[in-house]
This record gives sequence, structure tokens and C-alpha cells, in this order.
Amino acid sequence: MKIAVITVFNSHNYGSFLQARALGEALRSYGDVTFYNSKTRNNFKIFIGKAKRTIKFREKLSDILKGPFYEFKEWLQIRKCWKSLSSSTEIGHSDVVALGSDEIWNITRAVCRFPVYWGGGIDAFCFSYAPSVNQSTVEDFAAYPEYIDYLRQIDRLSVRDTHSQKVITELAQRKAQIVLDPTLLQKPKEETFRFDRPYIAVYVFEGSLGKEDQNRIIRFAREKGMPLISAGQFLNWCDRCVHSRDGNPFFIFKDAAYVITNTFHGTAYAINYEAQFISFGKAKPKIKSMLAQFGMEDRIVDKNATINEIADKTIDYSVINDRLHTLREQSLAYIESAIDEYQHTKE
Repeated sequence: MKIAVITVFNSHNYGSFLQARALGEALRSYGDVTFYNSKTRNNFKIFIGKAKRTIKFREKLSDILKGPFYEFKEWLQIRKCWKSLSSSTEIGHSDVVALGSDEIWNITRAVCRFPVYWGGGIDAFCFSYAPSVNQSTVEDFAAYPEYIDYLRQIDRLSVRDTHSQKVITELAQRKAQIVLDPTLLQKPKEETFRFDRPYIAVYVFEGSLGKEDQNRIIRFAREKGMPLISAGQFLNWCDRCVHSRDGNPFFIFKDAAYVITNTFHGTAYAINYEAQFISFGKAKPKIKSMLAQFGMEDRIVDKNATINEIADKTIDYSVINDRLHTLREQSLAYIESAIDEYQHTKE
């Protein structure tokens, strides 16, 4: 069986690459997996944008030089990871097409308004696995009726969060199942990161936190007497920035005393590495939805909970892992049922 995966696997974004690779691994037991390369993104341009953000408002020459060099090394490393995945610009000979995961259904972004992401023009059996609309609403789709038509032609529907489920279910006129992000389908490979004392791992994008939140994190680290270690991002307000390994910046989460993040995949890997984490993702429905799946809404910093209050509450991963095991079984069963449905159509 030939299976094509349509997602954004070759973006200068670790979560995009890791979710694609994880879904490919989950599908590989059913056939040969190829990733569709839409060539819709200029990834060198994305690298330039990240490099520019590292020097914005910097006064020290050392900071101005370090940021772009750091990001350039990361860009070279993740390019190698993209090339490790079998890809093609053709999907015409595929038996099954998997759409997702990640934000390929965010209709408010022009880069996502590409028919093939929505099953448009695909003749093969087509199912979605854990895509997200991010914060798009039903009203946002009103200007793009053709994409609603594409959704209604997909053979099996799933999404990764409750907001996406509500939107897609209304648009497609049938219920979309919620499944785990692919990065949570199996335990991550453990890497050794040796540091001489307890540390706090940080995974946020440059510019995504306000100065006030940065200062709150710095004060928390000083109170704990622990350095801030940035995972795969150049953040000059952290004590050290560690490069990713094999496309995975999250490996330093495993032995961290605490993890601080405001991203979806940062949160997913914090859970998967059983980290004591603190989330600054209060405005992101996709993060709230994932935390709700595990009863972990109390890990979000907001007006009702400070960093210290959240840090003082230890996560009991014996309970979380039981829930994760159940959700993994349900998500893998969804993939199996989709493949079975395709096979029945061929009988």
C-alpha cells in the first residue's frame, strides 16, 4: 500500500517536523509512506526572519553576532532532518492519503489555503489525522466555500483539539473525532543532557513573550537558584542556549527541574518527558484543549495562578500516563479503522 502524508513537514519549526515524522512512523506498518512536498514555503526566508528577531533591540555586539549564527546552525540541522523523510511532489499513485497534522486547516493563513491540504483534487481514499484550525472560526470560512466542499469529501475526519472539532464538525456536517497529536503516540527517544546542577528548560519563540513575562521567569529562576536553558532557540535572556539533536530540541526536558513553555509542541513534549512544567499558553485554545484531555488546566499561568504556585504543585504522572495510554490506544485505533475502511472499499 502506498500512503501519502500531506502536512507541513519542511518548515523551520521543530514541532512541524516532529509531528510529521511521528505520523509517518505510525503509518509505516501499513505501507510505504511518502510526504507530499508542496513547495509552498520559502524556508530560507523563514530562517532570515528568525535570525532578524534574535538581533532586534540588541545593543551588545556579541548578542548581535551570536543569534544569527545560532539560528543558521539550527537551520542547517533541521534541513538534514527534512531530507531524511521520503518526499515527492506527486501524490497521484497513492492508495491512501493522510491529511495532517498541525495547523494545515488554519483558513486565516494564506499559506494554508492550498486545496491539497484539504483533500482538494485527491482521488485516493483520504482521511485526516489531527489537523488544527488554530483559532479560525466558522465565520472565517464564509469567504472560502470551496474549502468547505473539500472538507465534506474527506472519507474520515479527525482533529487534535476541541475548538477544531467544533468548527470542522459544523462545516463538514458530521462529527470529527479528537485524536492525539502524533508526537504523543509514542514515548520520545531519550537523549543524555549533562549539566552540573539543576536547571529550568525554556521553549518559547523569540518575541512570543512580553518583557513582563520574561522578567517573571527570570525572577523565578533566581529564586530557585537555577539557570535558564533555552531549547533550540536563541534567547539572550536565558543563561544558555542548547542546540537541537536530530530535529528535537526537547530532549533537555527529561532531566530539567522545571520546564517553561508557551507552545503546543513544547507542552506535548513536556507531558511526554514527564516534566514538571509551567505553561504560558493561556490564550491558545489548542493548548488549553490538550491540557484538558489530561486534567492539567492548572499548569497555566494566569491572573489566578503564579509561576511559584504552579511549580509548587507536583504532577502525578502515574495518573497522567494512564490517561495517555488510553488516548494512544484510541488514536491508533482510529488510524487502523481508517486503513480498514479503505481496504473494504477495495474488496
